[in-house]
Amino acid sequence: VQPLLLLVAGATAFRWWNGPSRALRVTLLAFAALSISSFVSNYPHTLTFFNRFAGGPSNGLRYLADSNLDWGQGLKNLRLWMAERGVNHINLAYFGQADPEYYGIRCTYLPARSAFADRVRSRPVLPGFVAISATTLSGTYLPPEWRAFYEQFRTRTPVASIGHSILVYWVESWPDPVARVSPGDAEAIAVERALADGLLF
Repeated sequence: VQPLLLLVAGATAFRWWNGPSRALRVTLLAFAALSISSFVSNYPHTLTFFNRFAGGPSNGLRYLADSNLDWGQGLKNLRLWMAERGVNHINLAYFGQADPEYYGIRCTYLPARSAFADRVRSRPVLPGFVAISATTLSGTYLPPEWRAFYEQFRTRTPVASIGHSILVYWVESWPDPVARVSPGDAEAIAVERALADGLLF
């Protein structure tokens, strides 16, 4: 579908540019300038680019996950963010294959879809910063109980967005899961609470 839409958009732009109306040419230039400025403002985080009509890069999590948005590319920038602010430790729910220790990130691993993190995850050090990969926050690949575990953070405003692929929150104490309606979700919350009790307390 996308290549066909690009052809239609290109043909429309060509007609507008070569048509008799000066207003259409000005409109075309305005759209082009808006598109270019949006892209440049997000550079070099090109993977997480979403145009302003989609809500911009900060809303990419509403539409996509995994290699379309976040496949672990934010670790270097997370380390830079920590160094700039003197943060020596972070609680990390990371989606990706790279080992954070390789980049000098001292962290406590929280449940996420990472082979190395699953073996060493433990309760978070709180109060403290919690960094959650966008894919983890979306719930993609997580069982229902862990989706409920992170659900509260989807309505919180992060203190930092690392390339729009890792969101950082300051957490005093771990939030309770969001109340759900369906019986399946209620069961997931019960399981989540049992798991959280074991992990957090």
